[in-house]
Amino acid sequence: MTRRDPTQGQANQPQPPVLGTEESLVIPVVTEDVAIRKEKHISGRVRITKTVHDREALLEETVQREEVNVERVAINRVVDEVSEQYYEGETLVIPIYTEVLVVEKRLMLAEELRITKQRYEQPVQEHVTLRDEEVKVERLDDSN
Repeated sequence: MTRRDPTQGQANQPQPPVLGTEESLVIPVVTEDVAIRKEKHISGRVRITKTVHDREALLEETVQREEVNVERVAINRVVDEVSEQYYEGETLVIPIYTEVLVVEKRLMLAEELRITKQRYEQPVQEHVTLRDEEVKVERLDDSN
């Protein structure tokens, strides 16, 4: 069996540094980054088909329906107070009220106007311009 030399084949590999007491050592620090990339890959195809089938069916169900009849009844009666709604058998009665203004008309003498004529005479002086016209007529003789 042959023995192998432990230093053999290590010539190309860097040797670990050995620190002395007065020497300084620089150790490089390496950071690795990762880039992720996604690619779409068609792995297969599908086709979807939708079909609608119609069929007729007979449904039977009991339903209720109500109808109301509204009747307006004119009362036109003066009352002293308001009453609430009430029932007469199956009929709901809702009173509708209106307020009416009551006006009493009477003839009342409010005032009289008394008119009296009085005559006074008083002298008045005023300066006015008067115009007079004078007409002079001359006849001319043919002899002259």
